[in-house]
Amino acid sequence: MPSVEAKKYEVPSSFSATTGNVALPVEEISSDEHRLWLIRTPTDVNISNLDGVKISLRGGEQTEVQIGDIGYEFTRKEYHSDTQHLSVLLKEEGGEQLTLASGIFCGMATLTKKALCPEIPKTESPSKRPRLDYSAHET
Repeated sequence: MPSVEAKKYEVPSSFSATTGNVALPVEEISSDEHRLWLIRTPTDVNISNLDGVKISLRGGEQTEVQIGDIGYEFTRKEYHSDTQHLSVLLKEEGGEQLTLASGIFCGMATLTKKALCPEIPKTESPSKRPRLDYSAHET
C-alpha cells in the first residue's frame, strides 16, 4: 500500500529548480488578453540575452535573429500538436496553491543556431562547343 506522505517533487537533472516569484500568475495567462508560447532554445543560449530582442514574423513562420555574434533561426508554429498535450503548474497570485493548466499554449517557437556553410569557389564550366579533331586533315 502506498505511503500517505506526499512525495516531494524532484527536478530532473537536465533542468534547474527556481524558487523565485512566478512571472505569470494563472489569472493573467488565462485571460484573453495574453497568449502563452513555449520557446525552445539551444542549451548554450542565455535566456536573458533575448531580453529586448525584437523578432518580426510578418514575412512568415521563420526569421533570422542575431544574439551577440551568433546568428539563429527562429521558427514558430501556432497551435502545434506537441504543445496541446503539455500541462503547467502555476501558482495562484497571492497564494501557495498550485493550479494545473493544460492546453494553454498558443504555439511553439524554436531557436536554432545557424550552420555556417563555406562558400564553394565557382569553377569554370567546360566550353559547350564541340572539340574538333584536326588529325584527319593533316597534310
